[in-house]
Amino acid sequence: MNKHFILKSFLAATVALSLCASACQFGKKEFAALTEADLTAFAETMPDQQKRQLAQNPQGRKGMIDQFKKMFAFAQAGLAEGLDKSDDYTNSLRLESAKVLAQEHGKRNEGFQVSKADIDGYVAAHQKDFDSDVAFFTRNAKEKPTGDQLESLKASWGELMFRADKGRQTGLEKDLAVQIQLKMMRGNLLANLYSRKVEEKFKTGDKELQDYYAQHPEADPDKIKQRVGDLLARIKKGETFEKIADEVNEDGTKGRGGDLDWFGKGTMDPDFEKAAYAMQTGQISQEPVKSSFGYHLIKVEGRRKAAAKPAVPPGTPGSSLNEIANKNSDPNAEEVHAKHIYLSTKKAEDELSNQGQQNIKRVMEDATLKFPVVAPEDFKLTVAGLRPPSGPLPPGAGQGGSMKMITPNESK
Repeated sequence: MNKHFILKSFLAATVALSLCASACQFGKKEFAALTEADLTAFAETMPDQQKRQLAQNPQGRKGMIDQFKKMFAFAQAGLAEGLDKSDDYTNSLRLESAKVLAQEHGKRNEGFQVSKADIDGYVAAHQKDFDSDVAFFTRNAKEKPTGDQLESLKASWGELMFRADKGRQTGLEKDLAVQIQLKMMRGNLLANLYSRKVEEKFKTGDKELQDYYAQHPEADPDKIKQRVGDLLARIKKGETFEKIADEVNEDGTKGRGGDLDWFGKGTMDPDFEKAAYAMQTGQISQEPVKSSFGYHLIKVEGRRKAAAKPAVPPGTPGSSLNEIANKNSDPNAEEVHAKHIYLSTKKAEDELSNQGQQNIKRVMEDATLKFPVVAPEDFKLTVAGLRPPSGPLPPGAGQGGSMKMITPNESK
């Protein structure tokens, strides 16, 4: 096995929760204060380059302190919500505890090897634990892992847990550097879970949309479809397509007569594209066309054979793939030049999303006020042979190394 071991797909399934903690008991007081010793000890665990840059950058250290203060406030809020008793917390905690112990053991014992026999023996002795962990981290997957995937997971899980046990046996859980990582990452895990719970609370659902439509009937998709139908009636009475597009369009084609220029297959919304390709030059759709963005009337201005892909000189990267693509492409492929009249059905969702983001921001700000964190303004970080400052911190250096707290505005 690789001496540093790479836990592949199994660790990816842990939803990017970086390091975490051992399954000890703790309370809100643990996250009510951030000491200089905590910060120094955690910074000492960073990669040398980041640690050196952080030591030279007071603003970077301040950013790190602010990040931890926010994280600790959210962690306290998570504890107040009882998130430390949730399945998400307890299951993630168990695996992430193993991860930090295994990684620390690997760093301190670079020559330590884990054999296939070690892994097979560990998995065989802990089959129920393996099955439980796989079930938890694949619970939202559309399909169950295949036999080959399970074998790969067994190998990675078995090595992780085997190394973690070796770390416990050597007393790593009592090591100060490990303990500070566990403390910080307990807070990180709770903060992440709290952020997600707040996001879920203000998530837009069918009920919220229906309530919005009741108060703003003009935003109801059925009403919008009817409006587009009324616009079609105006065209049939003699008004020009382009004039109406410039009057009502809710995208960048307003002022251009609704012109979408030429496009090939696979570049537009599938339903819009299907309708456009079914029409002939000069034809206008005789009913509103629904896309994922709203309702449209389509006018086809022209059709032509799709332009050939530019040749790639032989021997250049990708030339063989380009040649294969051209051989497999449809020689009769066409492009369509179309215009559209367009009314969006996304206004309600956008408005509710904006309101939700404002609510999330307010709740998170309230958490930092309700659960204050005492922290120093700066902390010491000594690096041997330190040179004068050479520039700003690299990305992430002022945020606690590999740890990354998930905030409400980030993708999951």
